[in-house]
Amino acid sequence: MIAGNFDFVMEEGSVFTETILWVDSDNKPHDVSAYKARMIVRDTNYLGTIIVTFLNTGGGASDGTITLSSNGHIVLNLGARLTAAYSFTRAVYDLEVSPGGTDLATATDAIKLLQGNITFKREASS
Repeated sequence: MIAGNFDFVMEEGSVFTETILWVDSDNKPHDVSAYKARMIVRDTNYLGTIIVTFLNTGGGASDGTITLSSNGHIVLNLGARLTAAYSFTRAVYDLEVSPGGTDLATATDAIKLLQGNITFKREASS
């Protein structure tokens, strides 16, 4: 499977929430409720410094969250306090899932689902 390309916009000091719907070739949603998922956001290129990691397995206070559902929805969420601390203008990301529920750092069944750019818009009031 070839990863889809999609660009996001993140705004300083605002909650970042995006919902992705993963459907098959018959337009039926994938049940991703038992999957593991990770989205890594890096500055400038795919080998650059990690800005934030989104996880569906807990993570730390500086991480975003991913919620997975049986109806194909993958929801990304990052709090306003975290976006208020960022200063990048453009970043790159990739979103990977593991159908076997394996940790993506060691998964042999990882699927790169999406990749693209994130444009960061600064607050005029900051």
